[in-house]
Amino acid sequence: MKQYSGRVTLRGRADWTKHFWVSAGLVVLANGVLSDVVGVMKEGIDSTSGSGFSFADLLADRAGTMFAMAATRDAAAARRMQDRLANGVRIDDIFPSARGLPEGISAAVLERDYGGIGGAGYRLMLKEIDRRLATCRGRQ
Repeated sequence: MKQYSGRVTLRGRADWTKHFWVSAGLVVLANGVLSDVVGVMKEGIDSTSGSGFSFADLLADRAGTMFAMAATRDAAAARRMQDRLANGVRIDDIFPSARGLPEGISAAVLERDYGGIGGAGYRLMLKEIDRRLATCRGRQ
């Protein structure tokens, strides 16, 4: 059996792999709402210390959440996802482009430019994320 020792990435970023699979795992362990809340909470922490708030990371979180929800909805959904994966899946089927989604946003800028978490600008960015995710065929 061949063992892979390299880093697995999504669109060239190892952190998105972590966002995707942690969110998917939270769906399996708890539910999609908890998964989304944890992702937003982590980005909120990042806005005050660390890499800054990232809408691109939220896309990775939500893509993982939607993937796991589609794969675990019921036995038939699980079988469809297994078949889809066995037949080959393109990254665009489960993870849309994050190009242009703002990243590295400080807490002050998040508040000023987006109205904070839940503000009008923030909600517009979530609509854009949801629009991109809607283009993914692998989430049905």
